[in-house]
Amino acid sequence: MLLEEIKVGDIFCTCWGYEQTNVKFWQVVKRTNKSVRLRPIKKQIVKNETNMSRYEVPIPNDFTDSAFSKNEDYSITKMIKGGTTKDALPGYNGWGDFYRYVEGDELFSSSWY
Repeated sequence: MLLEEIKVGDIFCTCWGYEQTNVKFWQVVKRTNKSVRLRPIKKQIVKNETNMSRYEVPIPNDFTDSAFSKNEDYSITKMIKGGTTKDALPGYNGWGDFYRYVEGDELFSSSWY
């Protein structure tokens, strides 16, 4: 993905899990010549599939706090390197890529609790 294709306000998502599907949404809050800064945003359930699965969408500009930090301005920086795929940024902590969210898509998630 080329840095020029990413703008402040764009939303990305990560999906990961073991015997469940966790979905997290991220919004671009800053862009430099070589990187983007993303902050996690809240999500909304739009449809329950079962009592342990659902479809979710992001809530733009509604930023979340992080379990990893007490700082409300929690963010991560992703370097943009040549060779990244058209719709993804390199993985985060080894559990997946950041995929560009397509507005209107409802993403499946599941849990055992």
